[in-house]
Amino acid sequence: HHLFRQMLFSRQRFYLSPEQNEQFHQRAAAWLICQGQKDDALGYLITVQDWTGAAKVVESQFRTLLNAEDFQGIKRRLGYFLEDFISTRPGLLLMQAWVAHFELRLALVRSLTARIQAMLDAALQQNETTKSCDPLAGFEIISHSVVQANVWVMDSAWYFLTNQSSQAVSVARQAAETLPENWLFARGNSMLYLGMSMCMEGRYHQSVELLMETYNRWQDPGRTYGLRLLFCLASIHVLHGELELARQTAVHMLRDALAFNLPLMQGWGYYALWRVYQEWNQLERAASYLQRAVNQRFTSNLFCSLESIASYVLVQYTLGYREQTQQSLDLFQDLFGEKSATTPATVMALNAWLKLKGGHREEARRWAESFTTPITEQSIIWYHIPHLYKAKILMELSEPETGQIVDQLLDEIQELAESTHNTYTLVRVLAMRAVWHHRQGESDMAQQTLARALRLARPGWFILTFVEQGPEMLELIQSAMPHLQKEVDLGEYIDKLIVEFPKSTDPLPITSNLDEIKTLLTEREHEVLELLAKRLSIKEISARLYIAPSTVQQHTHHIYRKLNVNNKRQAVARAIELGILSLSH
Repeated sequence: HHLFRQMLFSRQRFYLSPEQNEQFHQRAAAWLICQGQKDDALGYLITVQDWTGAAKVVESQFRTLLNAEDFQGIKRRLGYFLEDFISTRPGLLLMQAWVAHFELRLALVRSLTARIQAMLDAALQQNETTKSCDPLAGFEIISHSVVQANVWVMDSAWYFLTNQSSQAVSVARQAAETLPENWLFARGNSMLYLGMSMCMEGRYHQSVELLMETYNRWQDPGRTYGLRLLFCLASIHVLHGELELARQTAVHMLRDALAFNLPLMQGWGYYALWRVYQEWNQLERAASYLQRAVNQRFTSNLFCSLESIASYVLVQYTLGYREQTQQSLDLFQDLFGEKSATTPATVMALNAWLKLKGGHREEARRWAESFTTPITEQSIIWYHIPHLYKAKILMELSEPETGQIVDQLLDEIQELAESTHNTYTLVRVLAMRAVWHHRQGESDMAQQTLARALRLARPGWFILTFVEQGPEMLELIQSAMPHLQKEVDLGEYIDKLIVEFPKSTDPLPITSNLDEIKTLLTEREHEVLELLAKRLSIKEISARLYIAPSTVQQHTHHIYRKLNVNNKRQAVARAIELGILSLSH
């Protein structure tokens, strides 16, 4: 009876010595552990400050918590211990490392796994010296081989995310072969990094075959291990540009993640689907998946949440919901307020781009000039790549002194995308490069680059990558149509692309007040328009007016916007219609 229990507790301090009291707590904890009531046992051990006993209980719970993706439960149990004590237990350090991996804090993961590896090496050396057959000291609950395999999983993540695919394949394979079957989460991640790294090496089809074969053999595919195999498949389909296959796999993955209440995989399911629908330019549908991902940002992988919020901001801005974008930007502060002393580069890059679109050129320029992280240190599997934003900002600023920087940035991103066989990012950078060549007056290079981008994009039916480049891209595609439409399947794709570009819906009214119309354009813009009417190239106009090609391109943008047209032929026709140019032009 609870009253009898309360009476016994109240009298124990009068009848039991401290040593007896501790003994009874230890016996209670031991009995509860035998009954499977480990959380209750922890209370008794913590009361008498038996930290080693408590650590062993927590370490024995770790695999179950990890398989259930219960990172909050892991963090709560780690909170019982002081950092100085955690640093003595490889099992607790491993728990910390997985929490850091969940939050994608790679530098911390790397630091923790290095400490665990040093403890592993020291324990193995000690055991070799003493010739002992007992479990290694500190590895009584989680064996040294399992700890080592977990370290290999996180090492493979580091190698993969820093573009070192061969090392990632090696250690991920070791981990997958070493981990027991009941370590579902860790094994799933080892296969995830193995499959992704194989794809990075150019072995996409082998990776798909391996993952499908493993998934079909698995007895319980709906659980966390099977879902990670599906997530890897969806991811490599995205990176390879096979968007429909990515969609089908993500739908399957999300259905099972919801059925088995695995929030981490739900977040990644929404992530994969919004990437597909966003690229297909179905922005309302992409926004619906983004909303769901944003709503569970605290139970998803940190980078999944970061990417989802960033895309939600971008989609809202594109759809014209400008007043809501700041509210969504504020979510970053909630997400990172307690976890990071510095704002992630992804967030700063997106914010700088939005500042530029809002007319704050100096703020955008300051960020672009301050961001100097080498592209080799950047994983380009994500949608929001800071280096791409830097290139877009500098292209938009159109200043002569930044031209070389843009060339170098696009070179480096393209080279990394090609060397890691990342078709998704390669299509994006080629589309930007085609526009950049066009702005420099390099028509042949623009056409060649565009043709390559379209050929790579057609199997996945990429849309947004081209549409977001604006009227210049439409003009480039239309000029390339006669040649490219002859290629098998490319004609239908190009027709679809052209339809997706926004149409001019609010033409300027024709008025008899010629002076009023002419004030639409500055004197320099009028000069550029006259030369466009004479069919001069950007380089030829640049030489004629003694200004940089990028400056000519900037004036051209302004002309298109003011006349509400998409290309130079429309601009000339509209200017003649309005009386700004004469028919003789």
